[in-house]
Amino acid sequence: MTIHAEPAARTRFISTWRTARKMPYAVPLTLALLLVLSASATAQFALEARWTQPSYRGTYRVVSAPDGEHFYSFERGIVLRRTDNLQVERTLRARVDRPKAVAVSLDRSTAALQTNNMESRVELYNLGDGSFRRYVFPGHYYQTMALSPDGAALATSHSGGPAQVASVYVTSTTTGERLAELGYDTGLPIAVSFSNGGDHVAALDYDGRVRVWNWRTAELVRSLEAPFRKFYTSHGLEFTPDDQRIVIAGDPIRVWRWWDGGVELTLQTDPPLVHRVAVSADGAIVAGIPYSGPARVETRIPLWSLETGELLGSLTEPVESVGSAAFCADGALILGGVRLGAWDYLGQTLLHSLDTPRSAVSSLSWSPDGVRVAATSRYTDRRLTVFDHGSGETAWGRIAHQSAVGGASFSPDGLVLATCGSRIASGSPHGEICLWDSSDGSPLANWGGNSFPTFTVGPVFSPDGTVMLVGDLYSRLFRVQDCQFIRSIPSALAGAIFSPDGQTVASYARRSGQATAYLRLTRVSDDALVRVFPDRPAGGFPLAMTSNGDRLIASDGANRIQVWNVADAELVSEFSADGVVSQRAAALTRDDAYLIVGQTIYADYTHGIVRAWRIRDGTFVGEFTTDSHGAPALSLSPDGATLVIGDEDANVSGYAVPRLPPADLDGDGDVDLTDLLSLLRSFGACVGVPSYEPMADFDRNGCVDLRDLSALLSIWGA
Repeated sequence: MTIHAEPAARTRFISTWRTARKMPYAVPLTLALLLVLSASATAQFALEARWTQPSYRGTYRVVSAPDGEHFYSFERGIVLRRTDNLQVERTLRARVDRPKAVAVSLDRSTAALQTNNMESRVELYNLGDGSFRRYVFPGHYYQTMALSPDGAALATSHSGGPAQVASVYVTSTTTGERLAELGYDTGLPIAVSFSNGGDHVAALDYDGRVRVWNWRTAELVRSLEAPFRKFYTSHGLEFTPDDQRIVIAGDPIRVWRWWDGGVELTLQTDPPLVHRVAVSADGAIVAGIPYSGPARVETRIPLWSLETGELLGSLTEPVESVGSAAFCADGALILGGVRLGAWDYLGQTLLHSLDTPRSAVSSLSWSPDGVRVAATSRYTDRRLTVFDHGSGETAWGRIAHQSAVGGASFSPDGLVLATCGSRIASGSPHGEICLWDSSDGSPLANWGGNSFPTFTVGPVFSPDGTVMLVGDLYSRLFRVQDCQFIRSIPSALAGAIFSPDGQTVASYARRSGQATAYLRLTRVSDDALVRVFPDRPAGGFPLAMTSNGDRLIASDGANRIQVWNVADAELVSEFSADGVVSQRAAALTRDDAYLIVGQTIYADYTHGIVRAWRIRDGTFVGEFTTDSHGAPALSLSPDGATLVIGDEDANVSGYAVPRLPPADLDGDGDVDLTDLLSLLRSFGACVGVPSYEPMADFDRNGCVDLRDLSALLSIWGA
């Protein structure tokens, strides 16, 4: 047999052979060495998707398609959906992920999306084939926009800025040239609309006045100066299909016969302040979208006859925010917002809906057996959802709390799932902890009380399952057996973790009157101070602790990551990444060698990213950009093989974790013969066998085998 290896590798092999000959298993292991010596593995943090549980992401605006069987939904990009089942037929991944404003031409040939950057540019797309057309720069400080019926001109309302300029600009979508400037003497224009004929532009200002120009001649044709309640709206004007009237959102809604200046109808609203309107294709019905205040738990969409002003009825959406409405030719009314719904507006019945509101994943937690994953979401959703790891399918879901959900955690035996969040009592939120049967989501217990503010961090079970840790502005300990509050851990910052033995808790505390904070270890039994670490910039979070409790990993207020030696509070290593805004979610690989962190990176826009470092020396391993705005939630499976990531749009995905190079087993700073001998002593052993060494099981398959041996040899001498 010929050994194909470089001279240096051959020399290392000979030295290893001579040492290993004294071992009874030297011959078979040496043969294995011969097979892998020439292999050279490189550390790559490239996550491979296993499954994704997507959610409806919320809609900024919906617009009917010409055929009446489809509609365009402006979500994260532009989505063409069917009206009969709301299913996606085509997706255009627009360059603007979350537009500030949207306009669509009457012939549905063109879509305009407003970006979020300081350039205030508009992106134009051909809706027919989804192709990007060009950028247009109408000018700074514009509120909203409208496209002419043929998509050739763009009207934008401008207000504010250093000069407090108030005007309406009309810009060519072909050349980018400004075609008209329609000046304002008073008021700030906040909504614009083209007539269906294309020659006129109407604008609504903050005081409720409406002006109509012939934009081609810049002539002011008509104005409505009726006293009106001030309000803010961006889609508060609609011409009727025959161009004879303009429907104006507000309290009340006005239907204005603009040709001769007569107010034809006044539609009283309940609830007040309709801030957007939609008119049916035949001009017979108008739908009003009320402003959704923070206390609203549902939204009623009133429908009026445009001929008589009669209230025909209302559609009740069980969500607090509806952002847009579109009448389709097949008799459906599409309502978009935190929920997407298709209604038979004449029969006032719901036809189809996408029921997952837009929300961000706040936490992810694995069951101890690695079979299921629990995800919580904050904001409007307030849900606890449990996924099956194998398929990614939803096992069950519950509305966990009345307000924000801070997180979820499985008990050590996997039978109970705990969540923390808030309930509403006497008009204010108070902290609440709920226990659920992990098999089917049956409620088991809940407690908290008016004395505790909203819980926003946790819960975390102690290793023995007897104590639970939750956080708000302070970290609090509760006894699980009888739901009794034990004590608060002095800490001015939310976030704390148990040590592996459950005897101590790591948390940050702020120095009184100073911009610094310090990590501290306190004893669970009596709150005695065990260890204090040097001061760091205030604002950090303890992230993880190694399985034997000898290392504590935390981030500080400058978003650096430190690895501390617990025994003497000495800093072992420190590493950071440019452009980090926040980082709260982290996981250690099973061998305690690598730290995986979810971060928010601020560049042109804020987006989420997952990065990995080797703990021993802070070596950067790699990164994975997520489809998330903001720091993604993440959690590593008990076997270390799967990483679940939750993003800001409530999507949960499972990824196969790449095999990372082995750590320095003996901790002497390199990978050499002693590390090899340490692995050989555990070779062939699996979980449960006394000789099994978890740190030598590099591929996390539960056994120390040839693949682990190959991984170690791939970075021999490093």
